[in-house]
Amino acid sequence: LCALAAIALTFLVARRLFGTATGLVAAALLAIDPIHIKYSQIIRTDMHASVFMLLAVYAAIGIVRRGRLRDYLLTGLWIGFACATKWPAATATAAMIGASVARMARHPDERWRQAGFALLSVAVSAVALFIASPYLLLDHATVAANLLGEARPSHLGSTGSGPVGNAIWYLANPFRAAIGSLGIVLAVVGTVLAIRRSRAFLATVVPVFAVFFAAVCMQALVWERWVVPLLPFVTIAVAVALVAGARAIAV
Repeated sequence: LCALAAIALTFLVARRLFGTATGLVAAALLAIDPIHIKYSQIIRTDMHASVFMLLAVYAAIGIVRRGRLRDYLLTGLWIGFACATKWPAATATAAMIGASVARMARHPDERWRQAGFALLSVAVSAVALFIASPYLLLDHATVAANLLGEARPSHLGSTGSGPVGNAIWYLANPFRAAIGSLGIVLAVVGTVLAIRRSRAFLATVVPVFAVFFAAVCMQALVWERWVVPLLPFVTIAVAVALVAGARAIAV
């Protein structure tokens, strides 16, 4: 169910940014992505986190375009739920911050109001996190012990090799398995095109992808499943490149 929701949300996010054609292509690519399919059949919170991160990005696009309190509150709600499913998903906060900064840059007269809305969004995130997982506070000692256990420096077959080495590993293994070498090239091209075409993409998708990817690369271990929340954003970038190429050929 979460995998299907992620496919639908990928379509909605891509459509909101680049139109229906790009949304359909992005959703289709995610639907046949072998890594996404693999983890849709395993009970892992990476898939849940992907859903809530996509919801947060979708709401954050509204911040860029309208700057309403409602958009901030929704973004904060989804960030809180995302963090409750998997702590690195808290990096979805980058979408809210990026969107808020973009809105303030475009509308200087709204700076103080947008800053206040952003603080409210952070507060809503904290409340949503507590509602979703109250024992994070009620039994914080166990939380601290579990986090220390997760921070082990080595694991048989999954020990990393530093931030740069980890980044290379993710590109050469899970990302290449997910979209292929050509797909990686198309994702880079599509990202450049998307940044040029959409201020909202630059303010929301790019920060989330960059911060999340940096966070997983800085870990002592490497896991294939950690890229699952990034796959929707990668397929959107690939879809942008494919649709742009198709339109160029048609012309």
